[in-house]
Amino acid sequence: MGFFSGLFGKKGSKKGEEAAPKTAPKKPVAPNQGEGEVSLLGFGLLSAQEFPMEELELTIQKNFQLEQTSTNSKEGRTQGFQLKLGELTVWCVHMDKPVPNGEVAKSIQYNLVPQEDQEPLANHRSFLAISCKGKEADRIEAAKLLSKLLELLMGMEQAVGVYMGGASLLISKKVYLQRMQDSIKGFSPLLWIGVHFYKEKDTMVACTRGMDQFGKLDLALYGVKLEPADSYQLLYKLAATQMLGLSDYQDKNLLQLPAEYGNLELVCAQRDGLLYLIG
Repeated sequence: MGFFSGLFGKKGSKKGEEAAPKTAPKKPVAPNQGEGEVSLLGFGLLSAQEFPMEELELTIQKNFQLEQTSTNSKEGRTQGFQLKLGELTVWCVHMDKPVPNGEVAKSIQYNLVPQEDQEPLANHRSFLAISCKGKEADRIEAAKLLSKLLELLMGMEQAVGVYMGGASLLISKKVYLQRMQDSIKGFSPLLWIGVHFYKEKDTMVACTRGMDQFGKLDLALYGVKLEPADSYQLLYKLAATQMLGLSDYQDKNLLQLPAEYGNLELVCAQRDGLLYLIG
């Protein structure tokens, strides 16, 4: 398998889904991931078509105290490098064109992107794909590493934001750097999980997107009478405990919410690849 196919999978593989739909989202498939392995992918969006890969390599080497990256490769105008950090393998590949299918521009409406950041994100000229691969047991460490690498990239002049396609999550440069500062030991669900609202029949549903990256079902609040801001907060809290292995909500479980959410009791029901939390 070649360097670039190691990141993106074999030619002809199924492309990722479009940005968050108005109906319940389908579960994406992680690229080129074997059994017992974890593969996490994020895109750093750039304002220019050209990008100084050497500068990024030096920044990573300095931050992680590496002598050099292990592999450099170039195919046409596409260039990248590979490195090993502990048990994790990292690929960084620069693509000299925008993220395909207008995904970034489409995802703006589903994300709370500041008005002044919307145009730079929608009009990005190229992107850097960063992938972290390792064993299933290292999933959280892989997530922390990918977040750190994206943070280093966001410190560069050309960077405008981050797009996490598996969650239809679009984050501007300034917000990403702030969320990294607010993270706990380099981890935060705000860097990985999107929360979207849609109608199912006549009922408003608040649903996470991106939990599959952590081997979990997305959570959907259904018929729960909370303000939108409270629904956001609750879903991120529940998602964090699931992602970190502190809880394991299952079909037919009862979930008692704390007083700040009205002491509501929710019933867990698995359906269509989601775990509904029904009020």
